[in-house]
Amino acid sequence: MFRKPFKIRHNTQLKGSCRKRFRLDILKTFPSLSNDKLCKLIPNKENVFCLKISTHSDVMVNVYCVQKIPLVFELADVMYPTVYMLWEAPELLPVFTTHPEVFSFIAGGADLMLPGVILPEPITPNSYGNLEKGSRVCVTLKNNRAPMAVGVTALSSSDMFMANKRGKCVSVFHFYGDHLSSLETLLPIPFIQELNEEVKISEATEMLKIAASDSSDISPDSDSPIAIDESPQESRNSVEENILMEESQPSGTDENQNIEEQMNELLMYCFLKSLKTSAKKVSFPLLTSNFFRLHLLAACPESKSLELKKTKYKKLSNFLEEMEGLQLIKLETVSKGVLGISSINYDHESLKTFSKTYSHIEAEDKKPDENEQTTATLRVEEKYCVNAATLPLFSLYLYKKQDVITKDSVRNCIRDYVERQNLVDPNDKRLIRPDDVLKKISGQSESVGWAQLIEAVTKKLGDCYSVHAPDRSTAVVKGKLSPIDIQVGTRSCNKKVTLVNNLELYGINIKEFCQECQHGVAASTTINHPPSLKSAQVQVQGNQVAFVSKLLMEKYNIPKRMIRGMENIPKKKK
Repeated sequence: MFRKPFKIRHNTQLKGSCRKRFRLDILKTFPSLSNDKLCKLIPNKENVFCLKISTHSDVMVNVYCVQKIPLVFELADVMYPTVYMLWEAPELLPVFTTHPEVFSFIAGGADLMLPGVILPEPITPNSYGNLEKGSRVCVTLKNNRAPMAVGVTALSSSDMFMANKRGKCVSVFHFYGDHLSSLETLLPIPFIQELNEEVKISEATEMLKIAASDSSDISPDSDSPIAIDESPQESRNSVEENILMEESQPSGTDENQNIEEQMNELLMYCFLKSLKTSAKKVSFPLLTSNFFRLHLLAACPESKSLELKKTKYKKLSNFLEEMEGLQLIKLETVSKGVLGISSINYDHESLKTFSKTYSHIEAEDKKPDENEQTTATLRVEEKYCVNAATLPLFSLYLYKKQDVITKDSVRNCIRDYVERQNLVDPNDKRLIRPDDVLKKISGQSESVGWAQLIEAVTKKLGDCYSVHAPDRSTAVVKGKLSPIDIQVGTRSCNKKVTLVNNLELYGINIKEFCQECQHGVAASTTINHPPSLKSAQVQVQGNQVAFVSKLLMEKYNIPKRMIRGMENIPKKKK
């Protein structure tokens, strides 16, 4: 559902009463969620935003965000938790476990099939629990209990058992890495071990059924169950009263928790940034004291101050031991009581997604000048499309025909393939000896350099580009990206006019662009629709090539190589 880009139609902040009702609805929908965890997910006095989005298939969905993190999405009046919410409360939904290799297919748009579900032997009618068709479930991986996908069951539990591991198990709505999870920032995946009090499929289902039996508080059309204790109605009323009281009273502990969470995030940012920058050129083992003093503190932004005592770790050794548990680094004892970093795992997912995950901190680190006016800009990114000619290579990395791939991914795939097939020339490591697959794609039969090979493979890929608009919507367009064409024409009485074409291909609002030109050079503008052009044409009075090109590069962030006709800028008279 969220694998392809979506459009945000409305973004509104919930008022006090709506915010209280939202918290109560979450408690009614997910009865196993405790009040403490709810307060942690939605801190008191924290703003809640409701985003009304339109998916690629024109399905309207409400997304509720707290601290710029999507927690819940509502589809057809049914609430579903996102993976971020499930990381804090994995017991909310029944769980299906699969292999890590299967998740790459889910990320490509596939649903979870019955052959990919891991079940304890022997398989009995109770192995799939006691679920009805369309029940909300989540998907976890064998090596990590952190939920990675959310969806509904495609069959009932009895039908799953009778299907004998054939057919669909879960229709996936949302997964880690889709456009919903990366709405603002893509958070790193936590490592959750097997829980002692883990809620199995059957147990969770029974709990939902018992809760649904008392639906006096919910309308008949709602499928949201209520939590039942020894005295269900009194318990629910007391919880509601607690929520209303917490809303009206400020809490100092929440403020301390926010400071600790911010400091934890800053520590992780400084750690990953130091690994990607200054720590890349050091010799190992690196003493942890030197790492903290020379690298970790140096990576802290100028506007912030890192204090270990305000984090949950309190000591550097505790933090580094957790990073070793996440397989980011390896520690060794250099001497008695002295720890050192022996190696760094640069293939870890957290390092690969660092810039995207912590883009908000990097943006704060690079604040513009006070006199500089900050405006939302669009971004055009050149990409490529996997075609039949390049499919033999990229299919090994789970890409399908017509899949969009970035230039960095192309380079990484080629490097990984060369290393796995041992194609590097032993006499000169700067050269590669192409095998049959690379020979057919690149057309190179003899040893070739890295840059030449990557360029040859890139030329064989199909052209594609994506336009990221200021409203956070993204449009992917197949085909070669035509440059913005600026021409100078003449009208009656030999009057000069500036003609600008292909603006709409870059997601530029034509009317706003005309207003910018009118205010910038005090000239009249006209929007034309020539039959020979696919997009509208903007006509500006006079030779305004210099202003138009400067406006495109500075405000709309269009690269200079994507603008054609700058040679028509009038030369200054001496």
